[in-house]
Amino acid sequence: MITIEHKKNCSGCTACYAVCPKHCISMQSDDEGFLYPVVDTKICTDCGLCNKVCPIENPLDLTTKSFLHYVVQNKNEEELTKSTSGGAFLPIARYVIERGGVVFGVVCDGEMKVRHEWEETIEGCLRFSGSKYVQSDVGDSFRQVKQFLEEGRWVCFSGTPCQVAGLKAFLRKDYERLVLVDLVCHGVPSPLFFEKYVDYHSVRLGSKAVAYKSRDKESGLGYQASVIRFEDSTKKYSLGMEGDVLMRCFFSDYCSRPSCYECAFKTLNRVSDFTLFDCWGAKEENEKLKKGAATNVFVHTQKGEAIFSVIQNQFEWAESDLNRVIDRDGIMILNSVKCPPKRETFFVDLQHFSISEMEKKYLDTSFVRTLRILLKNYFYRFGLFEWYLKIKKWIGKK
Repeated sequence: MITIEHKKNCSGCTACYAVCPKHCISMQSDDEGFLYPVVDTKICTDCGLCNKVCPIENPLDLTTKSFLHYVVQNKNEEELTKSTSGGAFLPIARYVIERGGVVFGVVCDGEMKVRHEWEETIEGCLRFSGSKYVQSDVGDSFRQVKQFLEEGRWVCFSGTPCQVAGLKAFLRKDYERLVLVDLVCHGVPSPLFFEKYVDYHSVRLGSKAVAYKSRDKESGLGYQASVIRFEDSTKKYSLGMEGDVLMRCFFSDYCSRPSCYECAFKTLNRVSDFTLFDCWGAKEENEKLKKGAATNVFVHTQKGEAIFSVIQNQFEWAESDLNRVIDRDGIMILNSVKCPPKRETFFVDLQHFSISEMEKKYLDTSFVRTLRILLKNYFYRFGLFEWYLKIKKWIGKK
């Protein structure tokens, strides 16, 4: 039976939970808010299936049969604006839906829970657009995927590399109509931290939160902000990534899952058909691409090649320089995040401290930093953001 002796050896992918024939495994939160499998030993027959499908205990074959690399930008303005970067996922989803299929992605629902759901329309798939920097609850998605496939339907499943590998391991065979899309991640933040973050802003503004995006483009393609919307539509929280406490803790590596610090899935080759991640130097690859809104796309399989050949007319796109992409954008593909010395203390404090107290203890809240955040927002609002970047770059050279 599956036993988690060291939390770094469990990504929470749910493959063991989904495969159990006796349904004796449940996914339960630990004191950091992350889900781990717990076995009911009174029911378990010790068949060993849970161990066999664990993608960390039994790494999958990562021999890539095809490897193409592009930078893309969705031509549909609505889809581009609602996406985090270049809007690469929705044309892949559309390919599957047009063939009578279903698409699995991540939503932040009205109760502010981040979880996997499935949709059968492209309008529904718009809910999957935009980053939610929280580990999603996969729930029964793996079993649902298998059921749809056994019915002969096309299925697209998107998720973090560990979730995609977990699904692949759970299925235990290839399906011609399964399209796998992994989204390169820095690490997966704690759902408990996210819950406290949302509650803090709900109390502060006196209204229940109903929607969230980690990187909203409401101010334009070149500037992204964390945005929370509330039942009282007159109220809204919006702050750039450089000032938002959740994003700052995330990029300071305090709130990631233990397995993220020794990620077993940080490789160039993947079990997926497509790998998607931000492209920060789009114009280096193609002058037609708009700055601040492009996606790197790696195609790993012949199936992926065939799909891209059909959907490529929905993009402005160009073949990318692989070495340049890896040097510029690829650190999250190959390198795990570093565990901060104070991570353990961070989660102990999270049980007792407010979000504002956590911010003061673990992040720089000096006047100089606060002024820099305000200036960045001011510069962008008045069309001076490019000057801000030039000044910042000039100061960095001093």
